Amino acid sequence: MSTQGTETRKVERFKWPPELGTSDGQINHWVEFSGFDFNAKAKTCDIALYIPPDALHTGYKSEYKQLEMGAGGVAAAQNAKGGEAGMGDILGAAKDMLFGQFSEGLEAAAERLLAKATPETIAVLRSRQTGKIVNPHMVSQYQGPTDQRVHKFTFQMMPKSENEAKDIQKIVRQFKTAMLPSNANADAATAPSGFWGYPDEFEINFFINGNMLDETNSLFRIGRSALTDMDLDYTTQDTVAFFEGSPYPVTTEMTLSFQEIWMQHRGLAEIGY
Repeated sequence: MSTQGTETRKVERFKWPPELGTSDGQINHWVEFSGFDFNAKAKTCDIALYIPPDALHTGYKSEYKQLEMGAGGVAAAQNAKGGEAGMGDILGAAKDMLFGQFSEGLEAAAERLLAKATPETIAVLRSRQTGKIVNPHMVSQYQGPTDQRVHKFTFQMMPKSENEAKDIQKIVRQFKTAMLPSNANADAATAPSGFWGYPDEFEINFFINGNMLDETNSLFRIGRSALTDMDLDYTTQDTVAFFEGSPYPVTTEMTLSFQEIWMQHRGLAEIGY
């Protein structure tokens, strides 16, 4: 693999398990991951894997924000006497409330309070006098789509032979290579000092009974995505196990998280996304 300029990769197709999509019909459902170079758009990886239990899950979100429309300001101008009222009337009502509750000796304190009263203070005083609060006229304001969907896949792979274990590690390496940035123009492969190149993007498609889902499907399609998380676990039933005389593990658990680069909208929903 070149580390200078645009990388050139030989694309080899992999699948797991080996009998996936064969004529015996035992595993006729799978999910296919096709990686593409961000700039050149050339295909960089081609992997078909069985559909794991956590794969058939998706979600949709529309963001709304609660807003106060401000009509309460008009309502606040309506005092207990009815009709339109000025600020002087509202202040007078506040004074009446205070002077009615406290003795004459506290009039000076009440005057000082009113002299420094904020609109919020006056509103509280009025509310306590009447036992009512002003309707804030809250509305839900649509904010648009604010999150891309995330899809997660957890694969448990237990090869029957060392050769199958080698193929699994090739699959793992393809995903690792695709999700990480290239070190274009770097001085050294292990200590890059130039620019980072964008990771690859993925097209992810479900195949049910050997046929790729399209806009007529009863499930969902996944939009073009970036691989944002990859977790690997080589433990076998709480222990470490390898094929005899080799460094290849007998169990590989791989968890992948993909984030769509599209925002979902009605047009995508109408064609099965």
